[in-house]
Amino acid sequence: MNLIGYQLSRLHCSIVINFAWSYVKIRLLSRASGGIGIRASLRSMWELILCRFESCLAHQIFCIIFTMYKKLFTLLTISLTLFVLAKSDVSALSLPNYDTNLEQIIEFNTKLTINEDGTVDVVEEIDYVFPDQRHGIFRDIPLSKENQDGNAFLMSATGVSVTDHFGKSYKYQNNSDSRQISLKIGDPNKTITGRHQYVISYTLSGAVTYFSDHDEFYWNVTGNDWEIPIQRTNTTIKFPNSIASNTDAICFTGSYGAERSDCKVTKVSPTEIIISSEELASGDGITVVTSFPRGVVSILEPAEDKLDFIESLMAIGMAVAGVTYYAIIPLILIVKALKRRKKGTEEKRVVAAWFDPPKTSGGRDLTAGEVGVLHDRKGDVRDITATLIQLAQKGYFKISSEEKGFLIKKPAFSLIKMNEWLNSDIMPYEIDLLEAIFDGKEVVELSELGKRIGFATKLDNAYKSISAQLVTDGLYEDDPHTHKQKWLAIMFLGFFIFNPFFIIAAYLMSVASRRSALGGTAWATVESMKNFVKTQEKQLDFQAKNQMFFERLLPYATALGVEKVWIERFKDLKLAQPEWLETSNFNTFAYMNLMNSFNSSVSTAVSMSSTRSSSGFSSGFSGGGFSGGGGGGGGGGSW
Repeated sequence: MNLIGYQLSRLHCSIVINFAWSYVKIRLLSRASGGIGIRASLRSMWELILCRFESCLAHQIFCIIFTMYKKLFTLLTISLTLFVLAKSDVSALSLPNYDTNLEQIIEFNTKLTINEDGTVDVVEEIDYVFPDQRHGIFRDIPLSKENQDGNAFLMSATGVSVTDHFGKSYKYQNNSDSRQISLKIGDPNKTITGRHQYVISYTLSGAVTYFSDHDEFYWNVTGNDWEIPIQRTNTTIKFPNSIASNTDAICFTGSYGAERSDCKVTKVSPTEIIISSEELASGDGITVVTSFPRGVVSILEPAEDKLDFIESLMAIGMAVAGVTYYAIIPLILIVKALKRRKKGTEEKRVVAAWFDPPKTSGGRDLTAGEVGVLHDRKGDVRDITATLIQLAQKGYFKISSEEKGFLIKKPAFSLIKMNEWLNSDIMPYEIDLLEAIFDGKEVVELSELGKRIGFATKLDNAYKSISAQLVTDGLYEDDPHTHKQKWLAIMFLGFFIFNPFFIIAAYLMSVASRRSALGGTAWATVESMKNFVKTQEKQLDFQAKNQMFFERLLPYATALGVEKVWIERFKDLKLAQPEWLETSNFNTFAYMNLMNSFNSSVSTAVSMSSTRSSSGFSSGFSGGGFSGGGGGGGGGGSW
């Protein structure tokens, strides 16, 4: 209405001016013509005024209509633009209020897409506020992650790009290497203030973790190294379309190591999960862990992080430079280790029986597994195999052999439970092994043991129990297993301080757990037994007539690593088939096949525990997750 009134005012002024001008012109013409009649003059003036009025009115009406149309078109254009922007990105219009005087991240939105080929597409949208003149931001993302043993592995990142919210490329420096993504975004010749959006995109390889019952993506989304607060985060996780169910996610917030979960997990569908959080302070971050079924994505393991050639040369140079200073303590440790080993073996003496196992102070015969650990101060596969053979001989299970294979027949062994062991007089670690083997079943295939993830843990516990038992029985002054683990950890410390002499000294100390006087005598007995099995042939004919002689020493020969020699000695003798071994084609080589199968299954279980689960990585589920865990992380700031 104001616009119309303005235009009408202009019309009124134009009429008045035109009327005055017409009157003046008529008066001048009248005088010039010698006088015209007043009526003629007035008529001429009126006609001229009407002509002016009609022309002016038409013009002004056209101007009013055109101006109103132009204003209406502008309003429609603005409204349509706002509508399109609202439809294209609602979040851009719904962001929270922020303090323009505080450097902060308004929103940190992340899209994680897990692909069937094992890669993960990552898109980070960072809405950053600059209260002062700055050039841009920097962003660092580690590509290294550690497993449960502290070993580092490297992921790889490809397709790194940086754009704004509308897809326009930013000027940036990419200083990334094999260990981290390092981006410096912005123009050094230009400063900016206010609010700016950065979209960082890349594709990860080796980021997925593979477990026995599920696969997992454990990712530190924001990192814990931002020195500014983050007002809000939204993380969208998308799975392959082939996943129909059994997806899950949890999240952790706070500083590194925190187990808080101040975040919300929303499962939109089986293939999409959204995780959000509010107000992350400086140094805080958000970490997400997502679980999905095995076999959906391809196995794409990270590579071991090894020092490059230049770093190796630097390590060697530092080691050589510090030899003089670091050699004193290692030499002391070496001398001490040699004295400990001498004291542990000085009780060697001639023993009465070459083929009887040593005894404890209480008169108990050492088991085959204990003999193996006593002999070389460590538990290994042979000790477990020897223990299982001895348990079979005692009647706790029977071993059955069956030929399997299409073209090449190979023996397949099964373990059949025979007697209960809970109330027996066997050692506690032997009961634990039996429980681990059968796991509530009556029959177990030997090859199945190598496929059990938890079986390897039971084996390690068995090694510890055997070592502890030797200390309890007074054969060792300190636990050989614990002693060895301690000094091996110290040995690895030598690598970090670049001291090869310290490494050698720590290794010698790791194998120098001190035997007692009784332990020295027992060790001498074991050495005599091993020597008898390997070299004494004269008494073999006499002893071989007794079936029990061969079987009694078989587990001990296995623990000492000379079972092949022992079995070979009896190949031409007619040994009776034992009750604990069932096979259709019995001969002495049946024992050899059995030993090989036991060693293979136990070795497979041990190796699988270190190769499966993505080289020993811990799961973010099952109570092992925390803020900053998994891969990713890092942080950033302005420059």
